[in-house]
Amino acid sequence: MADEKSTHPSYLGLLNGISQGETNAGVYLSAWEKVTTDPVLQKTLATVAERETTHGNVFRQRIERLGFSLQVKENPDQANKVATVTDPNMSDLEKIQCLIPALLKSDWVEPSFSAIEEKINDVSVDQLTRDTLRWYVAEERDSLQLLRACAKHVQEQAAAGQANGAVGTPSADAQAIMACLGQGFASLQQTIQQASEGGRSAGALTNGSSTGPSVDAQAIMACMTEGFGSLQKSL
Repeated sequence: MADEKSTHPSYLGLLNGISQGETNAGVYLSAWEKVTTDPVLQKTLATVAERETTHGNVFRQRIERLGFSLQVKENPDQANKVATVTDPNMSDLEKIQCLIPALLKSDWVEPSFSAIEEKINDVSVDQLTRDTLRWYVAEERDSLQLLRACAKHVQEQAAAGQANGAVGTPSADAQAIMACLGQGFASLQQTIQQASEGGRSAGALTNGSSTGPSVDAQAIMACMTEGFGSLQKSL
């Protein structure tokens, strides 16, 4: 009986890795596409996610056509990637910087497909597998170009948003903080005023004096007003 390993094509592991990797990529890119509000990014993610899922299925079928079964291996990073792309507290730019930061580099270089191209040019590999690998590399290169252009778009949008925020109206968060501070200041100011008036009334009973807020109360209120105005300006 021949050794079972000798009957396995030398490129079976390559096909298995491509199938599982592409399937996993399709899952998290699709999850990202469902939560982004950027229409350009959403369209790109939908296109690439569909491609990745298709690649996973095609290479699984190729393995089965060769008489074998896909060997699914646990990927500990998969859950983290899905959690990252669906995190509502992360911007799209932050997600790109976390998962595919190389696409934002000005000196970006396309990753090498030399190992796959070696099999494409290997006449010992069956023709259908070689053709399938050639198709896969062509689509991967195009997907990388799509993602790179989209990453630059997201980066430019983020930069434009920061610029607009610097010269435009305060953000919703800043406005909420200012409203809260304003309400708190007004309440505290009223408390100080009441305390001052209470002290003035007591003084009137003893010596008939009737004056405005005490010097201490006026100093405190002036200091608070100045501090709040400074904070409001910085926001």
